[in-house]
Amino acid sequence: MNAELSIVNACRMIVPTLFREEYLDCLRVLTRQGKLEPFISAMQKIQQWTAAFDYTDLDRVIEQMKACNAFEKSRRQYQLLNLSDLAGS
Repeated sequence: MNAELSIVNACRMIVPTLFREEYLDCLRVLTRQGKLEPFISAMQKIQQWTAAFDYTDLDRVIEQMKACNAFEKSRRQYQLLNLSDLAGS
């Protein structure tokens, strides 16, 4: 997927740990029910999320992703935040 995005000079995707289950759920729906829409929607969401970061300073990106709950595991306890959600903090 990222190779294809790179070919057209589009931002590649990073699937955060907190988004993993949602990603896998969409893949299951796609493979078991043939429904493409949830997968496309999830990939659009995650590409927009990934594209919001400035990757010129890796340490800063990691800190911002931590602040967005990207590395958390529990969807019950945490919500994946957008970088824009942190602007007011």
